[in-house]
Amino acid sequence: VDVICMVTSAKKPVVLSQWVPPGCFVAGLHSFHDLDPKLSKSADKWILGERESDMQTIVQYDGYTMKLSKEDVYGDLGEIITGKRAGRETDSERIVFTHAGMGSIDVTTGFLAYEKAKKKKLGIKIRLF
Repeated sequence: VDVICMVTSAKKPVVLSQWVPPGCFVAGLHSFHDLDPKLSKSADKWILGERESDMQTIVQYDGYTMKLSKEDVYGDLGEIITGKRAGRETDSERIVFTHAGMGSIDVTTGFLAYEKAKKKKLGIKIRLF
């Protein structure tokens, strides 16, 4: 497989590091809740959505501390996009991207729900100011 996109509600890993083949890109959209945290150390590149905020959220969640370190992080999405860090450099690299959440996705989802409700004439108007 070339791409694994984690979109589960699992609270423990359902994909283990040793199952991820060379050349695979793994998107852990909910940090390491459903993805083996060992992948952060064994992948060729571990990329975060935003280095500082993600590291704080990913390292500790649900009342326990994960054994992940900043030294294991290759870079973040902003660094890849701006060219400060290279993306994929070889066909055999195992790359894992994890993110603790993205506000733009929440806003987009909310807007789509609003538009759908408006078309169906659902909900009520609330005056905020």
